[in-house]
Amino acid sequence: MSDIDPVEFGRLQVQVETLLRQDSEKTDLLKALAADINAIRIQMAEARGGWKVMLLLGGASASFGGVISWVLTHLRGN
Repeated sequence: MSDIDPVEFGRLQVQVETLLRQDSEKTDLLKALAADINAIRIQMAEARGGWKVMLLLGGASASFGGVISWVLTHLRGN
């Protein structure tokens, strides 16, 4: 009648269930990794903006210091 061995069929069922569980676990892990990568991307964007502000302030401070130095040098020379 049937050529399917019930013991072998049971083993195959267990293997399929195990593979499905592992696939579900990997899917959950990938979702967690994607969320972590997104958080890192947001932090990098914020840090990039912070560095630009720091460079702007540093450049402005250096320029202001140069102007003050030039003015004081020329006032003392007169």
